[in-house]
Amino acid sequence: RAGASVGRVRGRSRAPACRSARRTWAPWLLVLAGLACLYVPTYVDLARTLWRDDAYAHGPIVLGVFAWLVWRGRNALVRLPQSPAPVAGAVLFAGGLLLYLIGRTQSLPVFEVASHIPVIAGLLLLLAGRRALREFAFALVFLAFLVPLPGFVMDAITVPLKGLVSMSVEALLNLGGYPVERSGVVLTLDGHDMLVA
Repeated sequence: RAGASVGRVRGRSRAPACRSARRTWAPWLLVLAGLACLYVPTYVDLARTLWRDDAYAHGPIVLGVFAWLVWRGRNALVRLPQSPAPVAGAVLFAGGLLLYLIGRTQSLPVFEVASHIPVIAGLLLLLAGRRALREFAFALVFLAFLVPLPGFVMDAITVPLKGLVSMSVEALLNLGGYPVERSGVVLTLDGHDMLVA
């Protein structure tokens, strides 16, 4: 009888704990559903267009790693004491939604994809506070690699890098005793042209 009553007491204490855990995760499940409704069409469009281009083919990998980083740190959403920052969160969230709206309606994937960061950061602030935002800061910064940069930005970054690589290769080949000529980013070795792309 004593054992049965202890079992009933334990069972009763477990049930509220399970309900409490479900209640704690409930807002985050709603957030996840909302984010899916908002961004799955974006991912479908990216899969049909930009992610087929070699320059942006890393997008699904970045998204997968971001999802893993969030999954790995998910317990922090429940464990950390919740002290929401409603003003900062609302400003970030509203700004992110505006960015998304402009990107989606004007077919500007840069804005549409970049909106992930303020939307998610705003939700973290609204529901959990600054400590949760700090906990997921690396994941959000990593998510910036998902943003497709415009061509002129890519050129501004890659052209100097290509020049540096071609000069380095020329110097290494000359050190190795190979006669090489360089014209911009084109290296000529034994009558064969190699383009640093």
